[in-house]
Amino acid sequence: MFWECPVVARLWSHVCSTLARILESDIPTVPSLLLLNDDSFLSLTTSQRKVLLAGLTAAKKAIVCSWVSPNAAPQQMWLGMFRDIVRLEYTTAHINKASASTLHAWGLTLSALSNISMA
Repeated sequence: MFWECPVVARLWSHVCSTLARILESDIPTVPSLLLLNDDSFLSLTTSQRKVLLAGLTAAKKAIVCSWVSPNAAPQQMWLGMFRDIVRLEYTTAHINKASASTLHAWGLTLSALSNISMA
């Protein structure tokens, strides 16, 4: 029932298409990936996987928040939450002196998200 809700289905479609553009990889709209984080069938780098999981976490949070406040726009809410998570991940990676590839991946994701309209 929850998975078949039209508002939730549209959000997942938006999330998958946005993540696919950012990661330059096909992200299918399947419950095992989106709800359970089972990405075993995807060929992603560690950095791409981190970005994917951040986006999926933001989507799940947006669903819960928009369920509580049904007048909220879930796609906009998700985008804002995803940006917040990516900023935190980038900052944490920088503070912890993460590898250049990790910092680069978070930086590219921030750049891609800044080019996506909230409207």
